[in-house]
Amino acid sequence: MNYSIKKLSLKKSGSILLIALPILVFLFNIINTWSAKIAYGTPDLRNRVIGSRILKHKEKTSPYFYKWNKADGDQFLDMYDSPELPMNRNTVTPFTIQLLTPVCSLNYTSLSKSWYIAEAASLLIISLLMLSLAPGIENKIILLGVTLVEVGLSQNWLLHNLSGQVYIFFPLLLTLLFFLSKKVSVLNNWLSAIILSSLILMRPPAALFILPFILQSKWGILKNTFLLILTYFVILFIRNDLWIWQDYFQAMNLWSKELFNQHVTKTYLETFQTTSVEGSHILSQSPKLNLLEDSSVQSFFYRFLHIQLSSFQLLTMMVSCFAIIFLLYFKKIKQADLSDLFLLTFLFYFVAELCIPAIRNSYNAVQWIFPLSLFYLNRKQNVTVNLLLLTAAIFTLGWLKFLPFDLFIAELLFAIASIVYLTSNNPKNA
Repeated sequence: MNYSIKKLSLKKSGSILLIALPILVFLFNIINTWSAKIAYGTPDLRNRVIGSRILKHKEKTSPYFYKWNKADGDQFLDMYDSPELPMNRNTVTPFTIQLLTPVCSLNYTSLSKSWYIAEAASLLIISLLMLSLAPGIENKIILLGVTLVEVGLSQNWLLHNLSGQVYIFFPLLLTLLFFLSKKVSVLNNWLSAIILSSLILMRPPAALFILPFILQSKWGILKNTFLLILTYFVILFIRNDLWIWQDYFQAMNLWSKELFNQHVTKTYLETFQTTSVEGSHILSQSPKLNLLEDSSVQSFFYRFLHIQLSSFQLLTMMVSCFAIIFLLYFKKIKQADLSDLFLLTFLFYFVAELCIPAIRNSYNAVQWIFPLSLFYLNRKQNVTVNLLLLTAAIFTLGWLKFLPFDLFIAELLFAIASIVYLTSNNPKNA
C-alpha cells in the first residue's frame, strides 16, 4: 500500500516538473531576450505610438500619411520611415491606433518595456487557459511544450518581441472568445461580442470568426457584435472621423503596390543622421537576424513567377478557396463541435492573411498558438499531428536557416497538421 502511494506521488511530482519546465524555459528566454530587444528598439511599436500621438495632438492629420518635420520634435519621429514614400510605416487599423491613445503620451522607453511584458503575459495566459481545458496530464504537458517552446522560443516570437508587434494579442482575444463562448449566458454573450468586435476592428480578416457562431446558431453574440461595430462607426460619423478609415485603406493599397517597386528608399535616420530620439535606441544598421520573410501570395507570385496580382484577383482566389471547402464538406462542417469550427475558421483566416495585398512577415506565425492548442483539447492524441509539429519545431527554432522561407515552411506544416486533425475521427471531450 505504501509502495503504491509512493509510486503515485513520484508520478505526480514528475508530471508537475514536466509542466513547470516549459514555463521556466519560456520565462528564462524572455529575460535573455531583453538585451537584444533594447538594442533593436521596437521600431514597429514606435510607428503605432506615433500614429496615436498624431490622432491625439494633431487635429485632422492622417496617422497614415503624416511626414515628420523637425519642428514637430522627436516625439513624432519614426526614424525608419521614408520621406520618399507618400505613406508612412503605420499599417494597423485606426481602431488599434485609437486603443493606444490613452497611453501614447507616456515616455516611449516605459511603453516599450510595458509592451514586452504584455506580449509575454499574453502568451502565458493563452497557454494557461488552454491548459485548464486540456483533458489529461499527457495532453497538458504536450500542449505546454507546443505553445511555450514551439511558439515561445521560436524565431517568429523573437522577431515579434524585437519589433514590438501586435500579433500575439489576436490569439489572446481568440482564446478568450473560445473560452467564454463555451458557456452560454447574457454576460458571456456580451463579453464575447466585445472581444469579437474588437478583434474584427483590429484585424478585418478576423470577421471570418463569425462563422462558428453562425454555424452553431449563436445569434445573441452575433447581434451584440453587429451593434457594437455599428455603434463604433456611428460615433466616428458623428465626429466626422470616418476619413481615418478611408486613409487606412488608401495607405494599404499603396503598400500593396510598393511590393512591386524594387528601388531602395532612404529613411529619416539616414537623411538626418539622427543619433538620439526620445526613448529609443538608434541602430546604424539592422541586426543580422535573417528572420524577415514576406510569405504573402502576392509576393510569391511576383518573386518566383513575375506575376503581379491585383487586390481583386487575390480576393477572388480567397473566396473561391472558401467556397470549394464549404461545398465539399458542408455536412461535416455543420456537425463539427466548437473547437473544430474555430480550428477550421483559423485555416480560412490563414488563407485570408496570405491573400491580403500587403507584406506579410514571419512574426505573424505567433498566431498559430491558438489553433495548435486546440489539438490537445481532444482526449486522444493524434500521432501524425505530433510528428508534424515536431518537424515544424525544427524550422521554427531556426535550425534550418540555410533553407529559404524556413519559417513559412513551419506555418505550412502547422496548416497540414490542422487539416490532418480535422479529417481524423478522434473522440472529443463533452
